[in-house]
Amino acid sequence: MKTKYKLFFLFVTLTFVSQSWCQLSDTTIRIGTRISCSYLSSLIYPGFSVGLEIPLRAIDKIKVKKDDKKLIMKERFFSTDLNLYHQVGFHTNIFLTGSYCLKRINQKGYYLGAMVGVGISRTILGGTTYVMDDNGNVKVKHGAGNFYFAILTGATLGRDFYYSKWKKNFQLFLRPSLLLLMPYSSTIYPKVNLELGVKFGMPDFMKHSVKKVTKIKTL
Repeated sequence: MKTKYKLFFLFVTLTFVSQSWCQLSDTTIRIGTRISCSYLSSLIYPGFSVGLEIPLRAIDKIKVKKDDKKLIMKERFFSTDLNLYHQVGFHTNIFLTGSYCLKRINQKGYYLGAMVGVGISRTILGGTTYVMDDNGNVKVKHGAGNFYFAILTGATLGRDFYYSKWKKNFQLFLRPSLLLLMPYSSTIYPKVNLELGVKFGMPDFMKHSVKKVTKIKTL
């Protein structure tokens, strides 16, 4: 009876080990900073966004099943972006954000991503704003608006053409996001944005040392 239990325990252990990830390598590589440019729309109001993506970590996962091999790549990076949109009759909003981003890429270059960030927003009111000084004189105030603390979160769908048959170092992406401005009249002001843009890989621009881990699983 004890022998049967030992054999059963050994079988379960070997099964678990065979289905777990084994680390093949852990190296440090040099990766350049990406540049992103996009059309930024707050619903129907136009704008733009430009930014830099600074690499933090890279993970390659290889799944092997008989003669088939599947590669999944994961990236962690920090993105800093300058954004602007103009809402006619209301305001122009300029906001600078820094975000922590995750990305999962398949071997054909299609990817999904997620991000969360914080920043600062400066609105410039639309139309003419008047102010009255201590002497009762009314004057036009140029550039009237407010500063706000901003929280940004979103998801990304895209294609990295470096992993396509063309081997081009650029990406196309679509990103819906939610921008929260606070305090906005003692409340939180939400804004839904949509980005459509391109990212350019710059192998020799602002290089950073990044830890790259390669893992393998045999099915």
